[in-house]
Amino acid sequence: MKHNRRDYDRIQDTLPESQGGIPADEPVFLLRASDLCAAKIVLLWADLAERRGAAPEMVASARSQARAMDEWPKKKIPDAPNDGPDSAA
Repeated sequence: MKHNRRDYDRIQDTLPESQGGIPADEPVFLLRASDLCAAKIVLLWADLAERRGAAPEMVASARSQARAMDEWPKKKIPDAPNDGPDSAA
């Protein structure tokens, strides 16, 4: 699993790829509730997924998570650590 931020490398899927885990070289993007943009992005993702035929349960789950993210009390402008967003490459 390849994160865009080196400080997120500690968040890893330990399930082997052969058992459905995320491949080691697959790019991923993590959004946190504290990110001012996150909830809106998750809602947009849910809308796009729904239009493309995603399972209703998956769409509902994303929208529920977006609501929880929106209700998270601590918000900040998106930022990156000192080593920059492209440092994981």
